[in-house]
Amino acid sequence: MIRERSRLVTKLLETRKHCAELERELTEERERVQNVSIELDRQLAECDQLCGRLSCAESLNRSLQAELSQLQSMPQTTAAVVTALNRTSAQSPRVAVTTTPTSDLHLRLVSELVSYIY
Repeated sequence: MIRERSRLVTKLLETRKHCAELERELTEERERVQNVSIELDRQLAECDQLCGRLSCAESLNRSLQAELSQLQSMPQTTAAVVTALNRTSAQSPRVAVTTTPTSDLHLRLVSELVSYIY
């Protein structure tokens, strides 16, 4: 009986030691999970910020594309207006039309847009 009791006490001490080791490992694992969670929250916030920036950049890109399309169509529109005015001035000599070459106007407008962007 004494031997059995001694064996059980030894087994109980081993079990307590093992339990304490498991509790220590559990505490370490909880800390690791908490650190990973904090890092994931930080990365998620950074992703949200980058998505917001991307959305703004896409919106700006669409606006700039629309402006560029308008600028690219300006030489044709200007040429058509000048042609119409020249026809009118040919019919009515009192109307004098002075024009800037469309390529110069186009270059000036594109330069202004580029300087606006940068």
